[in-house]
Amino acid sequence: HLKNLGVTAIEFLPLTEHTDEIRLYKMGKKNVWGYNPIAFSIPAKRFSVTNPILELQKMVDTFHHHGIEVILDIVLNHTADG
Repeated sequence: HLKNLGVTAIEFLPLTEHTDEIRLYKMGKKNVWGYNPIAFSIPAKRFSVTNPILELQKMVDTFHHHGIEVILDIVLNHTADG
């Protein structure tokens, strides 16, 4: 479907494990952006069914198989507070 739409690349916000800011946690809210990493190289469980690593690999391989570039946004300059 994406290929038929002319999509040539897809970009994901950070997909690694992250936590919510204390301020949001106290308000009962969540950080869905992923910019508070707690593990730089571990795919987040919330995006998978059973195996985050294998499912992420399969997703990227499938996009590549269809000629779609995958851009993964990562956060390497800080970790989550608290």
